[in-house]
Amino acid sequence: MRHKTRIILVNGLATAARRASRHAGAIGAASLLALLSGCDRSAPTTPPPPPAPVAAPLSPADIDALRTTADKALDDGRVDDALRVATYLAERTDDATAHELVGRVHLARAGRDASRGLSGSASRGLAADAYARAAARAPSSAPLQHAAAMVLDASGRSAEARPLYDRAVELEPRTAEFRLHRANARIRANDLEGAALDAAALREIEPKDPWCDALDAEIALARGDATGAVDRARRAVDGKNDEIAFRVLLSRALRAAGRAEEAVIGLRGLTQDERASPAVAREIALGYAALGRPKDAADAWETSVVANPGDVALRVAVVEAWLAAGDRLRAREALDALLRLAPEHEARARLERSISEASGRRPDVAPRP
Repeated sequence: MRHKTRIILVNGLATAARRASRHAGAIGAASLLALLSGCDRSAPTTPPPPPAPVAAPLSPADIDALRTTADKALDDGRVDDALRVATYLAERTDDATAHELVGRVHLARAGRDASRGLSGSASRGLAADAYARAAARAPSSAPLQHAAAMVLDASGRSAEARPLYDRAVELEPRTAEFRLHRANARIRANDLEGAALDAAALREIEPKDPWCDALDAEIALARGDATGAVDRARRAVDGKNDEIAFRVLLSRALRAAGRAEEAVIGLRGLTQDERASPAVAREIALGYAALGRPKDAADAWETSVVANPGDVALRVAVVEAWLAAGDRLRAREALDALLRLAPEHEARARLERSISEASGRRPDVAPRP
């Protein structure tokens, strides 16, 4: 069973824009006439310009060429070029796959920005908007409904995502991936009964898949059954030991059961790159915090932020971790790094106040520029 988001891939975009340029004559003429229409009309002998022609509809060949061009630009890492082509295509066709393409490019842009130490939140928001438009234009496409739900959910718009998860399952009730992701969304919404129904359906569809055990563990955790969660998470790990998500889930269950040392030990055996993953770093940090080792917790967050410099949420966690460790200077440095990335972050005032209080100064003292 595939558990990665199934983003709808549009066919082809490999030829250069030369093919599309043959059909740009009407567009160019319209632009020229628009410019000429701004000339001085005071002379009575100057005839009014003719009306600008309406651009001819894009042919299927034009659309294929533009899609190919955008995908080729993405493959080459030319994200801004891909966005220009995809946006033009969406404006001309208002087609679901064109809007999905725009969303996919925005996601790539967010990833590029994060790799440069920049916040990708704005691009992720634009991607969510584009996927919402795409889903609205293709209500009978279960994969697109599901993809839009995933993107909206990841951007914090869970209320908009829920009906799309439902629609995907209604259209394809035996697609295991759709059941799994809707169940997780229901857990986050505290709809444990609905999640349990999806878990039962998932086990009927894929009875031997370790994700069934993982989902049961998540539901057990949400119900406060830490012991049951540990048992089910162990079964998931035994079924697929190389799945990092299962290792993190087992660590969470162990920590909830009061076995924080086991939780940390289980994750320390991962590779350095794996430990730098935000999900793994978070669980290691929470484990150390439960053991009363706040400096080790802060170090775990720092390791992750070095590998993910554009992750704003990680940077907030680093500031809070150093405050918890009693090191206000490291907290100040971490906050400065956060503000260089996101100067108007909503946590700024709270973190400034916490650092001021930790340093023994009044919380209303102006922050350091």
